[in-house]
Amino acid sequence: MLNAYFRKDRKSYVYRFTFPEKNGRPYTKGGFRTRNEALAAGRQRLTRLELGEEPTKDGTVFTAAVLWDLYDKHCRQKNQTREWRYSKEKTFHRHFASILTVPAPQIVSRDLQRYVNEAEDVGMYMRGELVKIAKAFFGWAFRAGYIPTDPSVGLEKPQGNGDHPNSWKTKPFPADEDIDAVLGTATEDERDQLLIGRHTGSEPASLARIVWRDVDFERREVRISRRKNKSGSLRYHVVPLSEEALACLRRRYRDGREPDEPVFPTIITDMRWIVLLRKASRTAGHQINFGRAVFKHMFRTAVAARTGPGGLSVPDVQAITGCSWDTLSKHYIKADMRRAHAVVGDIFGR
Repeated sequence: MLNAYFRKDRKSYVYRFTFPEKNGRPYTKGGFRTRNEALAAGRQRLTRLELGEEPTKDGTVFTAAVLWDLYDKHCRQKNQTREWRYSKEKTFHRHFASILTVPAPQIVSRDLQRYVNEAEDVGMYMRGELVKIAKAFFGWAFRAGYIPTDPSVGLEKPQGNGDHPNSWKTKPFPADEDIDAVLGTATEDERDQLLIGRHTGSEPASLARIVWRDVDFERREVRISRRKNKSGSLRYHVVPLSEEALACLRRRYRDGREPDEPVFPTIITDMRWIVLLRKASRTAGHQINFGRAVFKHMFRTAVAARTGPGGLSVPDVQAITGCSWDTLSKHYIKADMRRAHAVVGDIFGR
């Protein structure tokens, strides 16, 4: 049962829910600011009851959702504000929804890292918050003895949006068949966006900033601007266009466009991308799940693999991808230490 009552100390109405538990004893919890907040807390309580027994520290009945109730009580005892506790709970339940019903002792670092990496609709700051919340929650559960090990140890904050090189540890790049399945369910404009993103290594935000002035049909190049100049990175970088990408842009250009007109006036939204993935999964007969930003890392990986004798130099890779040396050396280019030792030995050899 859900009802509202007036709190004199707050001078406003708040919500509470009441329902019987074992032996007919009622359980009441109140003080919620909104109806949805009270309903969410009630559902968590029901989930705990559905386990069939009271939680114990042997880890047999504890799920992440049940543990979060106990963690919330711990935070309340530490005088954390309701707004902050509600914000943490909402964030955790949204981005770690797949592990809420999993027994807590079975959760491993690999799962947590994958959910942080694949949180597609959040930015850099929020990814860091996801890591902080996971570390605080699982760290508390480990110290309290509810789980045998802390799965948040070693959890890293990715350095980019969407699929990041860190996710290579948990899953490979999508197969060409999966990408083709998504292209088959997209509209013509959406296929053009995905094609240019794949052939130039551009993520959605970069595609939105491309105007026709940035496209040079004679030199077969496109200039990709950056939202801000990161340390050690270029303000913009020039990417050569493949035959397929060039034909796509010529078709969109038709008889002419204004120089300041965006090449893609409308960008695929997060919700539309989810719909495309679901349609493609039904068509392919198996689950397809990857972020749009994965094309950026696929492009950078392919370009960086062409370094060496007879290929591209490291400055060439930086100019094409717009990556700083720190990013390239950390995720895309591995130094040939055997060759480096031979060169140093040759320089200082007697």
